[in-house]
Amino acid sequence: MAKKAKAKVKVKKPASVKNTKKTEPTQVTTKPPRIRLSKDQQHYLVNGVKFARMTRVISVLDDGFERAKAAIGEAKMAEYADHGTRVHTITELDDRNKHKAVNAMLAEHPDLAIILASWRVWVEEMVKEFIAIEVPVWSEKYECAGTVDRIAILKGDHRPSIVDIKTSSSVHESAFVQMAGYKLLYNEMVKGRNKAVRTVAVWMPRPSAGDLGVKERTAKKYEEKFLRAVKEHKQLMGQ
Repeated sequence: MAKKAKAKVKVKKPASVKNTKKTEPTQVTTKPPRIRLSKDQQHYLVNGVKFARMTRVISVLDDGFERAKAAIGEAKMAEYADHGTRVHTITELDDRNKHKAVNAMLAEHPDLAIILASWRVWVEEMVKEFIAIEVPVWSEKYECAGTVDRIAILKGDHRPSIVDIKTSSSVHESAFVQMAGYKLLYNEMVKGRNKAVRTVAVWMPRPSAGDLGVKERTAKKYEEKFLRAVKEHKQLMGQ
């Protein structure tokens, strides 16, 4: 019996394309959340959802800070707040290696030079690496949000620390409650060994520019006070 001949199928070659490159497989990524302060500066909006601002939450605690602000007066408080903003801005620019912007600020505000020099010394001596700079954190559990100055791994450590820059004449207890809150919010957003374990305030008081102090408070009582503040703030808001 004769074998059937196999049909030959001609395959048309694709037209050649010059300078073709292999395409990478498509990666599915999650869009980062949109975060901004509300117009009244009292809340954060995360993807349109309102979260109480951290400073508003802890303001319900009576540690003398609010009374001190009232005693100073609105004009002086505004002046101190502007100075604090400038210190935060120039240290952020420096840590991001934005040298031109740093030099521009120093030209306009030469008084910041000695403060920046102190900050640079501390960073050089104490910081292994910055994980994040001016990073927003929020929590659906605690219904509040804020911005952490730095998430850093300090030299000799293997876990991150919450670092907050303070420029007031003294560091009130509410500052440590605030950092404890930041740590809880940050740790809710990360996993495993990335969780922060320490909270450190780097204190550069305005009256004695150039001085720098470091205060660490990681006692459980500050977390407890933050949780109390959350509860009291919700009650005040009628929640």
